Amino acid sequence: QVWRLITPILLHGSLIHIGFNMYALYVIGPGLERYYNSRRFLLLYLIGGFAGNVFSFLFSTSASLGASTAIFALIAAQGIFILKNRFLFGKNATSMLINVGVIVLINLALGLSPGIDNWGHMGGLVGGLIFAWFAGPIYKIQPQAGGYELRDQNPAARLWLTTAVELVLFAALASLRFLMQ
Repeated sequence: QVWRLITPILLHGSLIHIGFNMYALYVIGPGLERYYNSRRFLLLYLIGGFAGNVFSFLFSTSASLGASTAIFALIAAQGIFILKNRFLFGKNATSMLINVGVIVLINLALGLSPGIDNWGHMGGLVGGLIFAWFAGPIYKIQPQAGGYELRDQNPAARLWLTTAVELVLFAALASLRFLMQ
């Protein structure tokens, strides 16, 4: 039942649960997608959700449910994006990185409550960090007539290689758990 490593990001336990996840996606998603582009953003979201569900499968005895694994990947990717593209944010970059860190810590602390799968959150963070570090956009300013343009310097081939490596890595981790049972 391999599909159980991805389908939990589409399911939620209550209206409040889906409401919180929708709000987080609404707040984080559009800005990040603008810089990542739709294809890269979708891959980040799916890889993060997959990584989170694998961590949940490996380290938790209860079932994982909800998109927060993927949302934690987006938060991690936002932090890496700010870090690698500090020039875009000027002196605000440091406070933005601190805000990302505080959001992660607060949500991990809230995740200590009963019924919340923090292993899934941590897996989403790890999946998002890896993806963003290797496949996230790295911008450079290109002067042109009448102004400038931001150009992503990260080659598309790295996106596909990172996606493949992460899928293999997390699938191998899940397979080890199957073999150990």
